[in-house]
Amino acid sequence: MASKKGKGNNTAGRVKVNSYRTLNGKTVKPVLYVGKHIGHGTYMAGSVDGEMVVGPNGKPTPYKQITSS
Repeated sequence: MASKKGKGNNTAGRVKVNSYRTLNGKTVKPVLYVGKHIGHGTYMAGSVDGEMVVGPNGKPTPYKQITSS
């Protein structure tokens, strides 16, 4: 007898959209940045319209440090 398959681990609906940060009126989504191979480490960064939010040195900005503006 076949059993029912679970719904999986869909995380898209878990976070409320209004809890995201904003930058210049656009929504910043948290993404995992894995830069340990180039010496940056692994941390949560931000993404706006599919592009990483980077600082003046070209390194992605941590999500906690992105301020609303």
